[in-house]
Amino acid sequence: MILAFGVNKKQINFFKKLKQKSSHKIEILYSKTFFSFSLKALKYLNKVNLTPAIDLRVKDFYAKYNLKLPKSLVKSFYTILAIITFMRYFHKISSKYEKIIIWNGFMFRQHIALEIAKLYGIKP
Repeated sequence: MILAFGVNKKQINFFKKLKQKSSHKIEILYSKTFFSFSLKALKYLNKVNLTPAIDLRVKDFYAKYNLKLPKSLVKSFYTILAIITFMRYFHKISSKYEKIIIWNGFMFRQHIALEIAKLYGIKP
């Protein structure tokens, strides 16, 4: 089964069209519908690299907002956000998928989903 992982409506609509035209079994997951957490995810935190996602968000923060906040504060905030996001996504992404489709795997949420997929051996 293929997992199509979307973080906004545009991506979900695209994946729905793709699913209709594909002969493969595709399950679409919309990240905004994930409300529960997996505490089990905490024991896998040391096996994933969330640093690129966190660093990207810190750079985006300073590019978008002209605030003079200490970098350590902003990085701490996004580190906590990354861990929470990891726990939310870990609850939904599982080894039942063979492949994962992600729209732009270099963005914050998509990068975290890819890291979980790697844990399960899911091919991007």
